[in-house]
Amino acid sequence: MSGTMFDSVNKIWSNSANPEKDKIPLGSFLGTVILQKLEESNGDRIAEYNHDTGDLITIRKLHEGTITAARNMQNLGIGKDDIIAIYARHNSYITKIAFACYILGIPWCPLDYVQDDLEYLLNYIRPTILIYDDEFAEKVESTVKKMDLDLKFELTFGKNSTAVALLFSNPTMSDFTPPDLSNENPDELIACLSFTSGSTGQPKSVILSHSMFINMVNSIPCNEDLVLNFFAPSGPRWMSQLYTMLIPLFTTHKRTYTRKKPDPATICTVISKWHVNVFIGADTMLHLVLDHYNKNPFSYDLTCLRFAKCTGEAPNRVLQKRLKALIPTLTFIREYGLTECAGVVASNSQEEFLNGGDLYRGVSVKIVDENSGESLEAGDVGMIYLKTRIPFPGYFRNKEWNETYYTSDGWFRTRDIGYVNDCHQLVVYCRNDFIPKVKGKMVIPNLIEEYINSHPSVDIGFLVGLPVGAGEKMMGIFVQLKKGFDKEASKVELEEYLKKEVDWGLVRGLYIVNEFKRNSAGKVDKDVLKRDFNIL
Repeated sequence: MSGTMFDSVNKIWSNSANPEKDKIPLGSFLGTVILQKLEESNGDRIAEYNHDTGDLITIRKLHEGTITAARNMQNLGIGKDDIIAIYARHNSYITKIAFACYILGIPWCPLDYVQDDLEYLLNYIRPTILIYDDEFAEKVESTVKKMDLDLKFELTFGKNSTAVALLFSNPTMSDFTPPDLSNENPDELIACLSFTSGSTGQPKSVILSHSMFINMVNSIPCNEDLVLNFFAPSGPRWMSQLYTMLIPLFTTHKRTYTRKKPDPATICTVISKWHVNVFIGADTMLHLVLDHYNKNPFSYDLTCLRFAKCTGEAPNRVLQKRLKALIPTLTFIREYGLTECAGVVASNSQEEFLNGGDLYRGVSVKIVDENSGESLEAGDVGMIYLKTRIPFPGYFRNKEWNETYYTSDGWFRTRDIGYVNDCHQLVVYCRNDFIPKVKGKMVIPNLIEEYINSHPSVDIGFLVGLPVGAGEKMMGIFVQLKKGFDKEASKVELEEYLKKEVDWGLVRGLYIVNEFKRNSAGKVDKDVLKRDFNIL
């Protein structure tokens, strides 16, 4: 890739970032830049579509709501020593509250309303302001009652919204003086606390600094010839939402959101009604969308889709071919990123490519042999280490995790396995936690999953590493069958089929699932699979 260079001495691949190409100079504060963009942008331009209310939210409405929330927070004495936690589905106020927090230098933390352990999340970050949907009131109130949180305010969204009454009263676009943040360090000042999914252990709260968001803004591609509408059906706490919140300010594009659960009917309706051009989500979510559409082909028009930005799971080429047949103009963009790096670090649109791709501007990567600690050459498979031009603040209030996953010279140890090819592209195989290693053999799940999904009885299948002893794992193959296939007969036939290509000595079991359970981003929850089948 042009711009990606290889340091043969230290075995590091880097995509150089010319500061002259930055939209926003590094060292800026996110809130200062947001305020500037709100003031100088065309106020009549549509920024957001609220699917639930039908509202078209203009830049002017976004500006007024942001300033009103910031002014009222100031008057309430909420400052940078506070933490605002939001436990809610999408609504027209969350973006404005987030922007107000960025302007005031107040950390905010969107919580995942699907997470089982709310007490763990709250105890971890210890918020001083808690805002939640009234539908979650019973759960939140019973959880808070057991804790010793020092809450200044406990507010709700809903029919009698105390959050709206307190934070959005007396609307204004003036009567507000932003605080002076010049004595703060944008590399260290917390903009947002974002929890990881917890798919490989306990959810970790990642510090996203103002500089990390500025770096994210500088990586947003902007083609002024196109006005695209982005839609990520996941809950507010996911990186895709933090990303799409900023898109209308720094590009000509729009975003659409809904508070409804990301089920196939809702997604199809949103795409069709609001003419969504860019879908951001997991392959398995697209799989459900396609199946639902095929059952109701005259109820929706999905031909408006131009790009499918797929993240978080291995590519499903069978699905991609089916979608391309339906929408020939659709381009799949395979993205690789992590919360710890504030989003995407590599991407590609090649049909035969695995996860990963060309490095984003300012991203460096090295592949490390975890046994020897040595950096590896191109083509050699090992642990992926990442670095950006912005220092990683690390995990919030957890010295042990920071010492485990961040090196003293600024590298993040991803725990993902992959290599760099001859074109300087990062190729990602899988999380190390999911790769079975038995008798010295390493199994690459992506390739086996593709073979599993090629069987005519399989609706969707996944490979999960299951523990069998100290430091060893074997493969667990989890399959959801297409409707009409007998479970027992299909299992026997499928096992014989898989044995042709899969070393069965590395397989702990083949498990037939009635329906995969998903998190709020639409990804299959592999920990739930282990619990459901009593595999720990």
